[in-house]
Amino acid sequence: SQNTNYFISTNYFKQNGIVLNDDFKRMSVNLNLSNHITDWLTISVKSMFSTRDMSGVPANFEQAPDQSPYGNVYDENGPGGYAFHPVGDPLGINPLINTTIKDYDKQTSLWGLFSSAMEVPFVPGLKWTMNASSNLRIAKQGQYLDNQSTSASINANGIGSKAITESHDWTIDNIINYQKVLNIDHSINMTFLDSREYSQLDYSN
Repeated sequence: SQNTNYFISTNYFKQNGIVLNDDFKRMSVNLNLSNHITDWLTISVKSMFSTRDMSGVPANFEQAPDQSPYGNVYDENGPGGYAFHPVGDPLGINPLINTTIKDYDKQTSLWGLFSSAMEVPFVPGLKWTMNASSNLRIAKQGQYLDNQSTSASINANGIGSKAITESHDWTIDNIINYQKVLNIDHSINMTFLDSREYSQLDYSN
């Protein structure tokens, strides 16, 4: 309508790295809305939701130079169908073994901003602006190495780990501004600010 403006957008991005299993995915949604309630009051909302997926362990480039073109990369009895030692050398671990590790690495973010602007109708030059924002971020990571993935997991008969990080913060600003022209040489311009902030971080593994 004439008094309402809105904007909606979505974005999806996927990238496959040059190294096997080095992949990245991102998705985001944006929503912006503003409305002129009256000729002296306007409110607006901005929000964004996004996710990032960095799961997976890429092949190990550092182990590649230790291999031989005559080695046997595959072994139906090996982890993920790969030979653990392609050339028979205990120090020459297959660089593709890492890709068999079960790895979970995702991040989620939700951000929002609410704003209002009021030009006080019975006091010319007086304006009150309020901004309230909140941001929630969650990161989840998990990894499991079975008893065939690495030398350490073989000795331990499997290794697993999990971690969750959650952070939340918000800010509220109240701004009062008063402007008045007294004459050609003098004017008044005053601004008052009251701000509050909050932040919390939780981590568990």
